[in-house]
Amino acid sequence: MAGAKTANDAGKQLFFNRCASCHMVNKDLTGPALKGVESRWPDQQKLYGFIRNSDSVIQRDAYARQLWLDYNQTAMLPHPDLTDEQIRSILDYIQSVSE
Repeated sequence: MAGAKTANDAGKQLFFNRCASCHMVNKDLTGPALKGVESRWPDQQKLYGFIRNSDSVIQRDAYARQLWLDYNQTAMLPHPDLTDEQIRSILDYIQSVSE
């Protein structure tokens, strides 16, 4: 149980350090609310790629391009240094947040 709490704490810290300036979990901000983000991206690798460099995915994916258009053609800040494990911990934190 303690390991899960530690992983969730790491995801929470990463979320607030990397995502919270533009995203909330349950409410749109500069970017979309992130609750349910994984269900909106059927391809996990595209989601991870978008998090690392949204510009490259916007150029080749219709859903990513529509997000860009819906949010005033604002590309997400790139996070090329995030590992798969760090992204997973952020996504796990988002899933853990209640409405």
